Amino acid sequence: MWLRLMTQRSKVKLPKMDACIWTKNGGNILAKCLDRFNAVVPQAVIHRKIMIDDHSVDDTRSIGKMRRWEVYMNSGNGIADAANQALSMVSTDFFIALEQDILLAENWFSTVSNSIHADAKVASVQGIRYPSNSTLLAIYHDSDVEAHSIDNNIFRTEIIRKIGGFPKKCALCTDSWLKLNVEAAGYKWVIQPNVISTHVRSTVRNELKHKYWTAKTCQCGIRRLSTQGELHTLLLSPISGLRLARKFGDPMAIITYTTLQLILFSAWLTNPTLRE
Repeated sequence: MWLRLMTQRSKVKLPKMDACIWTKNGGNILAKCLDRFNAVVPQAVIHRKIMIDDHSVDDTRSIGKMRRWEVYMNSGNGIADAANQALSMVSTDFFIALEQDILLAENWFSTVSNSIHADAKVASVQGIRYPSNSTLLAIYHDSDVEAHSIDNNIFRTEIIRKIGGFPKKCALCTDSWLKLNVEAAGYKWVIQPNVISTHVRSTVRNELKHKYWTAKTCQCGIRRLSTQGELHTLLLSPISGLRLARKFGDPMAIITYTTLQLILFSAWLTNPTLRE
């Protein structure tokens, strides 16, 4: 519907763009992700659908093939290698970047596409995404409004290639380093807070384990924090959790937020690259 209205009103043919997704053992959610992509993004504007799979051992690749994505094995390892491999195959001026656990908002393509075409200095436009779990939504809601990512973006191909593609400095912080490189080169990274996609998350326990693992594993130091700041956040976490519980009507937010800060503090103690 959106595509038909735009074409009728503007009489301008929308430019084709490639769509890229990087996957790993995403069989439990990938089908929903790709089906939502087909429903949200006008298929008439898609040139190629490129999937780079990071050696999945489930049915991820077959799900992609069934939905007519070109599926390739990651020639390297991790997100940065997969993203750069996909980038090397892109032949359009713009390309979509997607990850397997994102369900795009209905207004994602119309808003993000309009925004990146409006300014030649914009290298990336994205929406925001909130967790599907209600407790995680409560503790992440305010911070995620300004969160950058590479999982629901439209990129300007020439700029991303010009700055060297997706950085490999840290396997866990590709998005942060890419945004830094984009802005250091004088380009813009736009976040549209009125475009809210869903970040599929299973349980609070799995999320906390994931947060601890990522904080403990990061070796690039891009998120260095001071001792004073970390202690302050940890000590005030029960109060902050109570405030979030009241705001979002979820009592579990108190325990979850406090536990999250305790886990992050533990990781901060064991990982010297996080300390200032």
